[in-house]
Amino acid sequence: MRERLLVRHFLRRLVENDLISPEADRHEVLGVVCAALTTAGLFGTAFISVKYQFSPLQLPGWTSLAALSDLSLFVGASMIVMALAAVSEWDALGLDARDASILGPLPLPHGMLVRAKLAAIALFTVAFAIALNAVPSLIYPILLSSKLPIPLVDLLALMPAHLVVTAAAGAFGFLGIVAVRELLRAVTGATLFGRLSSVLQAALLVGLATALLLLPRLSSDLSEKWLSPASSASRTLPPVWFVGLHEWIAGGLIDQLPRRFPAETAPNYDGIVQHENDLTRSYRSHRAEFAVLGRAALLGLGVVAIVAFGLSAWNARRLPTATASMADRRGQARLALDWLVRLVLVRRPSAQGGFFFTLQTLGRSAPHRAALVVAGASSLAIGVLSAKNGVPTTTSEIPLTTLAVQSMFVIVLVAGIRHAARIPADTRAGWIFRLAWSGHGRDYLLGVKLATLLAVLAPTVLILLPVHAVTLGWSVALTHAALGLTISAVVVETAFFRYAKVPFAFSYEPSGNQLGRSPIYVVVFLAVTFGLAWVERSVLGSLQGTLILFAVLCGTAFALWLADRAPTSPIDWDDVPMQVTQRLSLNE
Repeated sequence: MRERLLVRHFLRRLVENDLISPEADRHEVLGVVCAALTTAGLFGTAFISVKYQFSPLQLPGWTSLAALSDLSLFVGASMIVMALAAVSEWDALGLDARDASILGPLPLPHGMLVRAKLAAIALFTVAFAIALNAVPSLIYPILLSSKLPIPLVDLLALMPAHLVVTAAAGAFGFLGIVAVRELLRAVTGATLFGRLSSVLQAALLVGLATALLLLPRLSSDLSEKWLSPASSASRTLPPVWFVGLHEWIAGGLIDQLPRRFPAETAPNYDGIVQHENDLTRSYRSHRAEFAVLGRAALLGLGVVAIVAFGLSAWNARRLPTATASMADRRGQARLALDWLVRLVLVRRPSAQGGFFFTLQTLGRSAPHRAALVVAGASSLAIGVLSAKNGVPTTTSEIPLTTLAVQSMFVIVLVAGIRHAARIPADTRAGWIFRLAWSGHGRDYLLGVKLATLLAVLAPTVLILLPVHAVTLGWSVALTHAALGLTISAVVVETAFFRYAKVPFAFSYEPSGNQLGRSPIYVVVFLAVTFGLAWVERSVLGSLQGTLILFAVLCGTAFALWLADRAPTSPIDWDDVPMQVTQRLSLNE
């Protein structure tokens, strides 16, 4: 009974967060996320299967090869989404100092704590993987074979095969992140792990979110790119292993179906037969490789599970403790940089508080870091998808997409920070700020804006500068970067214009259902970014026009700043609705 309660406790730690909901849990948010994943799976599956529904003549050979890319998309999405879930639950994947302080004094065997933690991780992995892939596994086989003469028994066999393979791929992604985390902790030790953990988590979030956004492009034409004899990627990419596992288990159910060709008098009859025979031979030539890939998938899943749970048990052999050595010790260079910022940029104490508190929150808080990293990953994916080859000879030949990418990065990142500002840095932040508040809200907000500009947007523009130098030339790239900095200032001032609360201090309030307004946001986003790109391309060939545009942007940012400095009503610290009471669950 005690172990079951512990398992439930650790499961709730995987879905609850005191920072982002007035109800002190994430059950409502979790329900929205599950509904979004289910809806995305439903509509995504229907969209992927359109080619089968509108095919005038669907034959098994063509279907078997076309399904390889679809399976790659399903498997890759399951693996990446599960890995993202593991990264988002980074701190809850192992016993930490909070668990030790709460559960350590209780008369519970240490082994029971470890077993309960591992059981909670296993249950969460299995349940999330099945829930994520249940709808596509039910719908996709039906849409795939709707025009094929497949027996009902074989159709029913395709559904569990699809579910087992995609859920196994998701478990591989989740447990792979657990294995990476626990391996880093075992190698570096608790002290160094505390310093490297947030950096690794941010890097994994960026990489995984970018890979998820680029997955449709990466998974296209799997049979031609990944399974060709000249490619060795099939031996190294885990998603391809699980595609091979599916084909090893259930690929023959489609391939063995009879070919129903049109009448011999039909136009191009010989060409249709020859094409189908070629596709069938191409698919069957991979049968031996499917078996090898399937065994690699099973072996990889087993190894990852053993490493993840083994290292988790090894690292949990002693309860962790919070030590002063894990604190951030600033060196002389850091102190000099802080002194320079205080002397040159933010002279007023309230502005200094906003500046440094923003930097510390974005760098150390997992929810805020996740919001910023996801925005950065979205920007990176947009940049990769918008990449163009070749150097234009004149400014009029510069593609609008090339110039719009920088503004896209800036707007998406500012949107991520604007969302992060609504999440409190700590459950005690509101009370601490309320007690120490001096009433200089505009100065504090100025510090937040400066931190956003200097720590997030300016480095982004500088990182993009060499890329634009390669495609546009250094002179145009430098001008583009200077305009990007002024656009960043305008976007930041717009995002926080007349902001009525204290960033990173107020309790999180849900913004309601934004799904209905998302098409409007997309249209406005594209109109603004490409409109700015069009204006910039129009003036790049003229020094006078460039200076005028630069002056207009600077004047707009300054005007917004002046208007934002106007006196506002006092901050209402009690404006969070409290109709919903906190559920303490004392009866459990």
